[in-house]
Amino acid sequence: MAKISIHGTEIARCLVNGRLVSVRSDGTVLHMDVHDRKWRIRGTKKPSLTLAEWTEKKKEWAESLPFWARNVKSLPSHRRLAEWASDSVCETVTGDTVEPDGTGPDGAPSWLVALGMI
Repeated sequence: MAKISIHGTEIARCLVNGRLVSVRSDGTVLHMDVHDRKWRIRGTKKPSLTLAEWTEKKKEWAESLPFWARNVKSLPSHRRLAEWASDSVCETVTGDTVEPDGTGPDGAPSWLVALGMI
């Protein structure tokens, strides 16, 4: 498990492939899975890039993601996920109420879809 604070400041945080991703200023990319909720190292800067080049590439990558993926700061609780899975309504990543397999008026998917649970 990675301790997030030892990897510098956060450059970007977003939701990618059902995981919360944190790009850090020391050249580390961490991710958190909804099931274990621990930060783990996903990757590190390649030696062939300077830290400034790597940082710029990661910023560009984050900006290329859908707006809703760039605005995710935390994952919903297991309790909320269980409620949504057993209910006929679910919240989208941006807070709208939709069917569990739906998308909101802004195009953001439900949490269950965004996390790959359905």
